[in-house]
Amino acid sequence: MRSLEQRARARLGDLLRGYELEAVEDMDVLSARFTGRGNDTTASVCILHERWAGLPGFAASFARAAWLTQTFDHPVVPRVLDSGVSDDRSPFVVFEWIGGETLAAYMRRRGETVPPSEALRIAGLLADGLAALAQQGAVHGAIQPQSVALTDTGAVRLLHLGWTRLREQAAAHLGHSSLPRLSGYLSPTQARGDAPTQQDDLWSISVILYELLTGASLRAGESEEERLTEARHWEAPSLRAACPLAPEVLVDLLDAALHPVATERIQSAAEFGSRCRLVAGLPEIARMRRLNNQVRPASSPTRGASVRPSNVPRGHSGVSALNLPDQATGTLGRRSDKPTAGRYSNAELRIDTLHPKKG
Repeated sequence: MRSLEQRARARLGDLLRGYELEAVEDMDVLSARFTGRGNDTTASVCILHERWAGLPGFAASFARAAWLTQTFDHPVVPRVLDSGVSDDRSPFVVFEWIGGETLAAYMRRRGETVPPSEALRIAGLLADGLAALAQQGAVHGAIQPQSVALTDTGAVRLLHLGWTRLREQAAAHLGHSSLPRLSGYLSPTQARGDAPTQQDDLWSISVILYELLTGASLRAGESEEERLTEARHWEAPSLRAACPLAPEVLVDLLDAALHPVATERIQSAAEFGSRCRLVAGLPEIARMRRLNNQVRPASSPTRGASVRPSNVPRGHSGVSALNLPDQATGTLGRRSDKPTAGRYSNAELRIDTLHPKKG
């Protein structure tokens, strides 16, 4: 049986609504996005993989998500121009021209050479889009570099909005426990199985900012399952652990965005976007060409000893267990006199929003 990539490339040359499919821009488990050339226009054409077209509910859900996308009036969401069904009964949607590349491709190409001001610009634009979507009650639920596009002009586009559940079903049919490469971008609560919220989308954007700044993954596990376990049970490592010389304003921003306690994090995408722009405008940040020439990989739960910067308390290793009971609500007891392993004392952990999902 042909792979999804082979199936997608076999469509090159097809004519849909006057657009000839010229190149494959991107693909995932659910669909493929093509460059479509018309007489005087260029567009992005997204087509449901033919493998799913015959499964009950897939085609209708794909078309419904495309219709819902049209209701979001914000530049971060690609504008829908047309939709329909191909000759082989595969639903497709024609979007305004996206072009450029996915953020995943950009990060592979740039590595750890992204200037902090540019990383903050991208994160700020995504946050602005999230804030606008939040006003309309929209939740993406699966934001990762593969679901973000950078246009040729540097604008940001959020892909796959409305198709998260359908993409998860497609991944399950292919034998994946979750969407490929998504586990490292999940918040603790979402990794434990809770339904995604706007706060979870903001967490995902914060992880993307961390990786743009450091060129390293936030979660150090080699497999999807290892990264998922880290997301469920381990604090996100501080930016200070990956880059000891990082400016304090960057460390403070990401520590606030990735705090292990949901109620202690930055609470809104609007606030996060505003702080990104404020930090990006600081002279010391604007002058930086990259964060550091010696960025260390993110720590992992099985890590060995590492160099500890002098301004980090002893016992802080960059990533540490949340130290939560298996099933707990409310707040923890009074502050212990013993040193804690993480960035936050036990008394600071309000865990009513962090308890594991009960069976």
